[in-house]
Amino acid sequence: MRRRHLLSTAAGLVAAGTAGCVGDGGLGGGDQSEDGQSGDGDATGQSGSGSDGDTPTETGTVTPTPANGGIVLPTVEAPGSPAGTVGLDPPGKAVLLDFFATWCAPCKPEMDHLRKVRERFAASELAVVSITQETDESAIESFWRDHDGTWPVARDTKLEATQEYDVTGIPTIVIQTAGGETVLRHTGLAGTERLVSGVERALEEGQ
Repeated sequence: MRRRHLLSTAAGLVAAGTAGCVGDGGLGGGDQSEDGQSGDGDATGQSGSGSDGDTPTETGTVTPTPANGGIVLPTVEAPGSPAGTVGLDPPGKAVLLDFFATWCAPCKPEMDHLRKVRERFAASELAVVSITQETDESAIESFWRDHDGTWPVARDTKLEATQEYDVTGIPTIVIQTAGGETVLRHTGLAGTERLVSGVERALEEGQ
Protein backbone atom coordinates (compact mmCIF):
# COMPACT_ATOMS: atom_id res chain seq x y z
CA MET A 1 0.00 0.00 0.00
CA ARG A 2 2.78 2.45 0.90
CA ARG A 3 4.58 1.64 -2.35
CA ARG A 4 1.38 2.24 -4.32
CA HIS A 5 0.81 5.58 -2.59
CA LEU A 6 4.36 6.69 -3.32
CA LEU A 7 4.03 5.80 -6.99
CA SER A 8 0.66 7.51 -7.36
CA THR A 9 1.95 10.64 -5.63
CA ALA A 10 4.99 10.81 -7.88
CA ALA A 11 2.94 10.13 -10.99
CA GLY A 12 0.47 12.85 -10.06
CA LEU A 13 3.15 15.48 -9.55
CA VAL A 14 5.06 14.56 -12.70
CA ALA A 15 1.90 14.49 -14.81
CA ALA A 16 1.00 17.93 -13.58
CA GLY A 17 4.40 19.37 -14.48
CA THR A 18 3.18 21.28 -17.50
CA ALA A 19 0.36 22.83 -15.46
CA GLY A 20 2.76 24.71 -13.20
CA CYS A 21 1.33 23.46 -9.92
CA VAL A 22 -1.11 20.98 -8.45
CA GLY A 23 -3.61 21.51 -5.69
CA ASP A 24 -4.16 18.70 -3.20
CA GLY A 25 -4.55 15.83 -5.63
CA GLY A 26 -5.88 17.90 -8.51
CA LEU A 27 -6.65 21.39 -9.68
CA GLY A 28 -9.11 23.74 -8.08
CA GLY A 29 -9.71 22.84 -4.41
CA GLY A 30 -11.30 25.24 -1.93
CA ASP A 31 -9.30 27.75 0.07
CA GLN A 32 -9.69 26.91 3.75
CA SER A 33 -7.61 29.15 5.96
CA GLU A 34 -6.91 28.35 9.60
CA ASP A 35 -5.79 31.95 10.19
CA GLY A 36 -8.95 33.56 8.85
CA GLN A 37 -7.39 34.82 5.62
CA SER A 38 -8.97 34.16 2.27
CA GLY A 39 -7.01 33.59 -0.91
CA ASP A 40 -3.24 33.71 -0.54
CA GLY A 41 -2.11 37.28 -0.98
CA ASP A 42 1.11 38.57 0.47
CA ALA A 43 1.67 41.53 2.76
CA THR A 44 0.80 43.96 -0.04
CA GLY A 45 -2.70 42.50 -0.28
CA GLN A 46 -2.19 41.20 -3.82
CA SER A 47 -3.81 37.98 -4.85
CA GLY A 48 -1.47 35.01 -4.84
CA SER A 49 -3.45 32.43 -6.77
CA GLY A 50 -0.69 32.24 -9.38
CA SER A 51 -0.76 33.08 -13.05
CA ASP A 52 -1.88 29.59 -13.94
CA GLY A 53 -5.19 29.99 -12.08
CA ASP A 54 -4.70 27.19 -9.57
CA THR A 55 -6.56 27.58 -6.29
CA PRO A 56 -4.56 27.02 -3.09
CA THR A 57 -5.73 24.67 -0.39
CA GLU A 58 -4.96 24.79 3.30
CA THR A 59 -5.72 22.70 6.34
CA GLY A 60 -8.38 24.00 8.66
CA THR A 61 -7.03 22.60 11.92
CA VAL A 62 -3.69 22.29 13.68
CA THR A 63 -2.67 18.66 13.65
CA PRO A 64 0.26 16.80 15.14
CA THR A 65 2.81 15.68 12.57
CA PRO A 66 3.43 11.94 12.23
CA ALA A 67 6.81 10.98 13.64
CA ASN A 68 9.24 12.35 11.10
CA GLY A 69 12.18 10.74 12.87
CA GLY A 70 14.84 12.97 11.42
CA ILE A 71 14.54 12.57 7.66
CA VAL A 72 17.87 13.62 6.17
CA LEU A 73 18.09 14.62 2.49
CA PRO A 74 21.05 15.41 0.23
CA THR A 75 21.49 19.09 -0.58
CA VAL A 76 22.40 20.79 -3.84
CA GLU A 77 25.45 23.04 -3.72
CA ALA A 78 24.14 26.53 -4.42
CA PRO A 79 24.09 29.99 -2.78
CA GLY A 80 23.05 29.48 0.84
CA SER A 81 22.99 25.71 0.31
CA PRO A 82 26.30 23.95 1.01
CA ALA A 83 26.82 20.49 -0.45
CA GLY A 84 26.06 17.72 2.02
CA THR A 85 22.83 16.83 3.82
CA VAL A 86 20.11 18.57 5.79
CA GLY A 87 17.71 17.28 8.45
CA LEU A 88 14.04 18.24 8.29
CA ASP A 89 13.41 18.38 12.05
CA PRO A 90 16.32 20.38 13.49
CA PRO A 91 16.33 20.23 17.30
CA GLY A 92 15.24 23.35 19.12
CA LYS A 93 14.04 25.21 16.04
CA ALA A 94 10.80 25.87 14.23
CA VAL A 95 11.00 24.71 10.62
CA LEU A 96 9.51 25.88 7.34
CA LEU A 97 9.52 23.23 4.60
CA ASP A 98 8.90 24.38 1.03
CA PHE A 99 8.01 21.61 -1.43
CA PHE A 100 8.62 23.00 -4.92
CA ALA A 101 9.77 22.25 -8.47
CA THR A 102 11.81 24.29 -10.92
CA TRP A 103 9.06 23.97 -13.55
CA CYS A 104 6.30 25.17 -11.19
CA ALA A 105 5.13 28.69 -12.08
CA PRO A 106 3.93 29.78 -8.58
CA CYS A 107 7.16 28.46 -7.05
CA LYS A 108 9.11 31.32 -8.66
CA PRO A 109 7.40 34.30 -6.94
CA GLU A 110 7.21 32.26 -3.73
CA MET A 111 11.02 32.38 -3.59
CA ASP A 112 10.85 36.11 -2.90
CA HIS A 113 8.37 35.54 -0.07
CA LEU A 114 10.54 32.82 1.44
CA ARG A 115 13.61 35.03 1.24
CA LYS A 116 11.82 37.78 3.18
CA VAL A 117 10.89 35.25 5.86
CA ARG A 118 14.47 33.99 6.01
CA GLU A 119 15.71 37.56 6.48
CA ARG A 120 13.14 38.33 9.19
CA PHE A 121 13.83 35.44 11.57
CA ALA A 122 17.13 34.34 13.10
CA ALA A 123 18.67 31.09 11.88
CA SER A 124 18.90 30.03 15.53
CA GLU A 125 15.09 30.01 15.85
CA LEU A 126 13.91 29.03 12.35
CA ALA A 127 15.21 26.56 9.77
CA VAL A 128 14.05 26.94 6.17
CA VAL A 129 14.48 24.06 3.71
CA SER A 130 13.21 23.82 0.15
CA ILE A 131 12.62 20.30 -1.20
CA THR A 132 12.26 19.03 -4.75
CA GLN A 133 11.83 15.55 -6.23
CA GLU A 134 13.96 16.51 -9.22
CA THR A 135 17.24 14.72 -9.99
CA ASP A 136 18.95 17.31 -12.22
CA GLU A 137 21.24 19.14 -9.80
CA SER A 138 22.39 21.65 -12.42
CA ALA A 139 18.78 22.69 -13.13
CA ILE A 140 18.09 23.09 -9.41
CA GLU A 141 21.29 25.09 -8.90
CA SER A 142 20.39 27.38 -11.84
CA PHE A 143 16.90 27.92 -10.42
CA TRP A 144 18.44 28.76 -7.04
CA ARG A 145 20.77 31.35 -8.53
CA ASP A 146 18.10 32.85 -10.79
CA HIS A 147 15.69 33.30 -7.87
CA ASP A 148 18.21 34.28 -5.18
CA GLY A 149 17.87 31.33 -2.83
CA THR A 150 19.68 31.88 0.48
CA TRP A 151 18.80 28.69 2.40
CA PRO A 152 19.33 24.92 1.87
CA VAL A 153 17.70 23.22 -1.10
CA ALA A 154 17.38 19.43 -0.91
CA ARG A 155 16.51 16.58 -3.28
CA ASP A 156 13.80 14.08 -2.33
CA THR A 157 14.30 11.63 -5.19
CA LYS A 158 13.15 8.67 -3.08
CA LEU A 159 10.00 10.58 -2.02
CA GLU A 160 10.77 10.11 1.67
CA ALA A 161 9.75 13.63 2.67
CA THR A 162 6.96 13.79 0.09
CA GLN A 163 5.38 10.71 1.64
CA GLU A 164 6.08 11.65 5.27
CA TYR A 165 4.51 15.09 4.94
CA ASP A 166 1.71 13.84 2.68
CA VAL A 167 2.49 16.29 -0.12
CA THR A 168 0.09 15.89 -3.05
CA GLY A 169 0.56 19.25 -4.74
CA ILE A 170 3.16 21.95 -5.23
CA PRO A 171 4.06 24.43 -4.05
CA THR A 172 3.26 23.19 -0.55
CA ILE A 173 4.47 24.89 2.62
CA VAL A 174 4.61 23.08 5.97
CA ILE A 175 5.49 25.07 9.10
CA GLN A 176 6.14 23.24 12.37
CA THR A 177 7.01 24.11 15.94
CA ALA A 178 10.26 22.94 17.51
CA GLY A 179 8.20 20.12 18.98
CA GLY A 180 7.08 18.87 15.58
CA GLU A 181 3.51 20.20 15.62
CA THR A 182 2.22 21.46 12.30
CA VAL A 183 0.75 24.96 12.63
CA LEU A 184 0.42 25.72 8.92
CA ARG A 185 0.06 23.64 5.77
CA HIS A 186 -0.62 25.54 2.58
CA THR A 187 -0.76 24.39 -1.05
CA GLY A 188 -0.49 27.16 -3.61
CA LEU A 189 1.23 30.54 -3.53
CA ALA A 190 1.28 31.47 0.16
CA GLY A 191 2.64 35.03 0.22
CA THR A 192 4.84 36.74 2.77
CA GLU A 193 2.14 37.71 5.28
CA ARG A 194 0.80 34.18 5.71
CA LEU A 195 4.29 32.71 6.00
CA VAL A 196 5.38 35.25 8.62
CA SER A 197 2.17 34.65 10.59
CA GLY A 198 2.75 30.89 10.47
CA VAL A 199 6.33 31.18 11.68
CA GLU A 200 5.36 33.53 14.50
CA ARG A 201 2.73 31.04 15.62
CA ALA A 202 5.23 28.18 15.47
CA LEU A 203 7.70 30.11 17.59
CA GLU A 204 5.05 31.10 20.12
CA GLU A 205 3.58 27.62 20.47
CA GLY A 206 7.01 26.00 20.55
CA GLN A 207 8.15 27.90 23.64
